[in-house]
Amino acid sequence: MNAASNCFAGIWEVDPRKAVRIAIGDSRESLRCVLWVEFGKDGSIYFGPRNPKYAYVKTAAKQMKDGDLFIPYDEGEPSSSEPINNSNKMSFHASGVITSFGRRSIRSAIRDISTRELLCHFLPEKLSKFPVLEALRKFDIPLKFPAADHRPIVCSVYVAPMALALPPVEVNDAPFQCSVLLMCNTLEGVQPLSVQLLFVQKEKNEWPPYTYIVWPVKEHDL
Repeated sequence: MNAASNCFAGIWEVDPRKAVRIAIGDSRESLRCVLWVEFGKDGSIYFGPRNPKYAYVKTAAKQMKDGDLFIPYDEGEPSSSEPINNSNKMSFHASGVITSFGRRSIRSAIRDISTRELLCHFLPEKLSKFPVLEALRKFDIPLKFPAADHRPIVCSVYVAPMALALPPVEVNDAPFQCSVLLMCNTLEGVQPLSVQLLFVQKEKNEWPPYTYIVWPVKEHDL
């Protein structure tokens, strides 16, 4: 980590088919599970929000330019009419097919990547909507992250060949940010891969009214 940076990065080695839960809070008693991520043996990546008590997920597929992200909160499609559960997830298949909450889209094949690529942006609603983490499990990762009333959080998810995972992506001038780097080198027939979860505290603004997931797709698939 650059001493002049406000980006903290932690590295974890993970095995395929082991779901990693990410919990955020400013103390052990305030940790709330917000999402989980898992590698498939073939290099597929599975990702989902962690069971908000009252929340609904809105999803949207966008063609993003230069990494810029702007989401009008009146856009997006509700994933269902019921609160989500653990079966609601995004599947970024090694082939490039994405399945998410009943929607299918296409990106470049993960098994063929040669550089770091963006998988999706995850914009959680207020953390109070997520369940408190009652007990830490073996594959849980707790993050001490300041949760301010008027500074929403965005998590950007990147995939890269493991050899290109470092240095991690950083956001210039973010009030606070931290990264979780998941390294998986026991995949079958696929090069070792890494996933970076970059959590960024945004400038003062309102939190989203829903939990949003936005992902880039091929232009013809919009």
